[in-house]
Amino acid sequence: MASYRSQVQAFVDGYVAQVEPLWLVQNETWWQASALGDLEASQRLAELEARERLLHADAAAFARLRAWRDDPQAARLPRLLRRQLELIYLAYAAGQQDPATIEPMTRLEQELRDEFNTYRAELEGQRLDDNALETILREERDSSCLRAAWEASKQVGVAVSDRLVALVRLRNQAAAAQGYASEWERRLLTAEIDPRELVALMEQVAAATDEAFARQKAALDHALAARYGVAADDLRPWHYQDRFFQTAPPLYAPPMDARFAERDLVALATRTYDGLGLDTRAILARSDLFPRPGKSQHAFAVFVDRGSDIRVLCNLVPSARWMRTLIHELGHAVYDQGIDQRLPYLLRAAAHALATEGLAMLLEEVVGEPTWLEGVLGLPADEARPLSDGLVRQRHLDDLVMLRWCLTIVQFERALYADPEQDLNGLWWRLVVRYQGLTPPPGRDAPDWASKIHLTISPAYYQNYLLGRLFALQFGDSLRARFGRLSEHRGVGRALQARLFRQGAAAPWQQSVVRATGRSLSSSILALVAA
Repeated sequence: MASYRSQVQAFVDGYVAQVEPLWLVQNETWWQASALGDLEASQRLAELEARERLLHADAAAFARLRAWRDDPQAARLPRLLRRQLELIYLAYAAGQQDPATIEPMTRLEQELRDEFNTYRAELEGQRLDDNALETILREERDSSCLRAAWEASKQVGVAVSDRLVALVRLRNQAAAAQGYASEWERRLLTAEIDPRELVALMEQVAAATDEAFARQKAALDHALAARYGVAADDLRPWHYQDRFFQTAPPLYAPPMDARFAERDLVALATRTYDGLGLDTRAILARSDLFPRPGKSQHAFAVFVDRGSDIRVLCNLVPSARWMRTLIHELGHAVYDQGIDQRLPYLLRAAAHALATEGLAMLLEEVVGEPTWLEGVLGLPADEARPLSDGLVRQRHLDDLVMLRWCLTIVQFERALYADPEQDLNGLWWRLVVRYQGLTPPPGRDAPDWASKIHLTISPAYYQNYLLGRLFALQFGDSLRARFGRLSEHRGVGRALQARLFRQGAAAPWQQSVVRATGRSLSSSILALVAA
């Protein structure tokens, strides 16, 4: 046992010695490429990613890891060492491929990343960023103008779709050589998600929300038809105030943008986390929060060094959407900040992507609570209480819309990797009709699916939002049962630290979910939003 354990420990130590400096430089370079639109940084990032891929493609190292993992002695390894062995094994399992394919795959990914970072849609002779298009979709009432903005938002899909399909083929070739049905299957399995269990869960989510979603969407369609002066049967995707209908238009509460028009979102977010006893000032000081030409138009948090360097990238404008987004991204950041630094380097990470996504989604919910509306936004109590009631109903509608959107894109990506040669444009709209209830634009045959950035730069990731939302509902239900609310209660912050943050990735995600919420992840929690 001593020899076995010492061999495993030596391999882990050697692996960390290679990846820790590599990941640090990667994260710094990714930040520079995203925040500055720096194409030279993007090229350096591709070179660093190729180095990491070459490391994890080592077939001899993978065989050694598999033998150690399958050895009966593995069960007697110290718990944290055993967990590190498992995570390294999964990284190598995900990375096995012919080294000759690494350079073309990495180059293609770089091209697509750069395209999304720098692309600006053209509308009526002007180049517009995503914020401008989303403002039109939210505020415009003329259907022809809405259609033009919506179609402009899909232009990037035309620019990237052929290369994205080529990338899917390359990824599938690497997965097939290792005996997987597709790269989608391999990525799920190496992320400790059973594809069959995920498919079954998606069927449960669909069944649990079909009736409630149909009922709520009928009410929403009635309101939107009145807003735009069209028959409900004439509503099209551009009428739903979101490029993908992944969030719901206001139905039960008034639009909130006006309440943030003259407000400092960073100050509001700082105050929000202060109310939980979680200090975000150092994170915000390192962050890049406002839009500029060439910058990535999206939002993310990055744990640069698995130590104290945590940053957020946003493109803030004073709106309700960006208020929620900033709180969301800071949710990722405070999770990273709360991880016990005494853990080994590899375990200083979130328990799973679904856990950090779920936590970030949960913390967005504070915006609708009366204590937040009063204590942070500064509304009088007699205004905050009724507004909060409407915002809670709106949140339940948002949950239904978001879950149905997740079903659309996860089922699409599953089918994309199963057969990238099929009619993907037609497949996309069949799924949109099935899960989101939208009427396709007449005669449209365009790669609208490819305009969703996650399919390109975060493959086989979107199920983490679906699973994360279930986690958020369960965790929120548990916390509210104890504290009555999420916002302005330091006990909530202490509970997040004790029940989730500190453990990092020291245990499989299933155990972390039970520790945080008191139960295994289940679709039964959807009764909260489907009533």
